[in-house]
Order: sequence, then structure tokens, then C-alpha cells
Amino acid sequence: MKKIVFLLTLSLFFACSPSEPEPDNTPNLRTLSVAEDILVNSSNDFAFTLFEKLQNNDKPNRFLSPLSIGIALGMTLNGAEGETRQGILNTIQFGNLTEAEVNKGYYDLVNRLSGMDRTVSMNIANSVWHRKELSVKPAFKSVIESDYKGTVQGLDFSSSKSIDIINGWIEDKTNDKIKDVIQEISGDLVMFLINAIYFKGDWTYQFDKAKTEEGDFYLENNSVVQTPMMRSDKVTVSLFAHEKFNLIGIPFGNRQFEFSVLLPHDSYKTEDIIPELNAGSFSEWTSQSHEQTVELRMPKFKMKWNKTLNNELSSLGMAQAFSGSAQLPHFFENPLSLRIGFVDHHSFLEVNETGAEAAAVTVVGVFTTSLPAQPPIIVLNKPFIFLIREKHSGTILFIGQLKDPSSLQG
Repeated sequence: MKKIVFLLTLSLFFACSPSEPEPDNTPNLRTLSVAEDILVNSSNDFAFTLFEKLQNNDKPNRFLSPLSIGIALGMTLNGAEGETRQGILNTIQFGNLTEAEVNKGYYDLVNRLSGMDRTVSMNIANSVWHRKELSVKPAFKSVIESDYKGTVQGLDFSSSKSIDIINGWIEDKTNDKIKDVIQEISGDLVMFLINAIYFKGDWTYQFDKAKTEEGDFYLENNSVVQTPMMRSDKVTVSLFAHEKFNLIGIPFGNRQFEFSVLLPHDSYKTEDIIPELNAGSFSEWTSQSHEQTVELRMPKFKMKWNKTLNNELSSLGMAQAFSGSAQLPHFFENPLSLRIGFVDHHSFLEVNETGAEAAAVTVVGVFTTSLPAQPPIIVLNKPFIFLIREKHSGTILFIGQLKDPSSLQG
């Protein structure tokens, strides 16, 4: 049918397959520990669950990093206790793990991902920014620096320079793909917890730019639009045939990273696939896939996406964290009543003949409902009496008054 042509034309080739990855770029494929396996499956369940929640969004295209969101909430977890802590754990699908297990799990996972392919740029960075007049608890700072390899820094939030500093950090960590995330800092905002992810990978089998041309793209309402379509005559992909879709894995670099496509069959739409998605099923599908050398055509495109995720995360279990009854006592030494004000997510993706470049940022904003009052300004600009005394005994050692500083002798 024509609709399949818009993304993939399968033509079998039995000629010699393209060469294997370079010997010195062999990935470390050690067996995952039980804890790592649990973490990856939980993280993937969170990915699919959140993606399904976002289907009611009025934007037809969407692109997000559940890993970025999960890591940002993992950092936030360390400031929470009680129902708020459990709500965050439940939301990111780690309900049966301890806080320490989540921290260690993300530490191990990030290290594994970052070293999997030397030809793929995979950078994950974390930071925490807070009002400089508030003291962060040493235990919280230690976890961010050790398990999340993040920085914790106090800033003068009343200065516009703070916005520039934080946005500058985000731009740097996303290779300038995501900009101007922080627009303002309100008076009751006391902390930002930020995760940034940047990915850039070249296709194992790149497309010939000379073969890219306008082609038909069939929408679900049966209309047709024109879009640049890339073409490669011989690509080794992984394939799995489901009754509702084909799962196609298009490899990057040494094939440890891939661009996975779920292409609906003609009688189905993407909305029919989403209920089928969960970590267990997806793992089973990929394990049953087989390699096939094909002719591949796919769109060349670029997208940006952003959304505040309060509603979706609340429905998944974090409602209390956004309320006035949130339990977040482990961020600051100062006694404060805190709540999560927002979880903002920004993402970028470009797919072209060379490969794919992606970036995402998740910002968790922590607000207070009881910011400690700032010291009143006292100006001694009129005559006053003063004393020098010993406080314990109450003994007055000296007493005087100042009525005219200009008349004093040096």
C-alpha cells in the first residue's frame, strides 16, 4: 500500500552486508546487575506511561526525554520525605526502590550510556541553583555532587544575571540547541534542579544527500503533504513484525544506539499502538527482531517541543509534591515550607542524512510558601544614644550619644 512508502520501502538485498563496527569501538556489553535491570525497566515503563499521558496534548508532534525527566525527579527525590517522596518514586515507576538505589542506579546507567560508543556524543549534566541567602543541607549537596556528578551553586535570584547564568549553563550543555529556558525568577522561587542531555550520533549507514528529494507523507486524516525524504539503497536494520505495526531499528555508530521506529500497518494509527507499549513488551519485541538489509526512505526533519508537565506528573502520583502540603525538608538548612512549582521540559531533534542530533532539558522549580523575612534595613541617620556593655552580667561599660558627626574631632 502507498502509506507504507512514506517511511519505509523494504526491498531485500542479499549482497554483502556493510562492514562491521571498528574493532577499537567495541561496546562494553557486560551483563546488567539485578538492580540495573530493575532500574532500566522501570525507567522505560515511565517513558511509555508518560508518553501515553501526553496524547491529549493539542500538538500533533511531540518529542521528549523521559530519561532527563527521570533524572531531574531523581535529584528532587533527595529533598523529599514521606508521601511526597513515595509519590515521586511511584511517578517514575521506582516505587519499590529506595532513594539510595535510585541514586546509584542513575549513576551506573549514566556511566554505561556515556561509554557505549566513542563515535556517539552522549553527554548528561546536572545542576542545582538556589537562592544564595539559603543554606543547602550538606547531605543533599553531597548526593548531587557524587551520584549525579552535578554542581550546586547559590545565586542572587534578584539579579537578572542569574537568569543569564542558568540559561548559559543550559545552552552549553545542549550544544546551544536549547536556549532561553528560564524567563523569570519569581520572589518565591528558591531552587532550580536541572538535567540536560545531549546526543549526537552518525548513522552506521549514512544517506546520500544527493538522493534526498520531496516525497509524499500520508497523514492519518488521509491527506498528503510533501516533505524531504532521505533514501539509502542498502541499510542493515533490525525488524520485528507485530500485528499492528513493524518495529524498525536504524543503527548509529557501532549499533549500540539506534533510532527505533514503530510504523503502523495500513489499518492502524499511532493511537492504536500506544496501549501496547510497556517495558516488558518492548523488550520482548526487540529480542525477537532480526537483521535485514533493506532500502530505506525516511523523512528529514527538525523539531522543537516544550511543555510544563505538572498535570501529567500529578496524575501519575506526584499531586502532593505540587501542593502546599508537600514534604520537602531536605533541601535547605533553613526551616521552609516548600512545594514543587513546575516541571518544565524542553527538547530538540534534528534528523538528517548524516545522523541525528537531540537535546533535552528538564527544570524542576521549587517554591516556598514561607520565605524567611529579609532583615529590615536600619539607617542610623539621626541622633542616637549608644552603650557598650557586657551582656551576661548586664554591666554597662560605656554610654554616649551621637548628635552631630560633623563636629567630632579626629
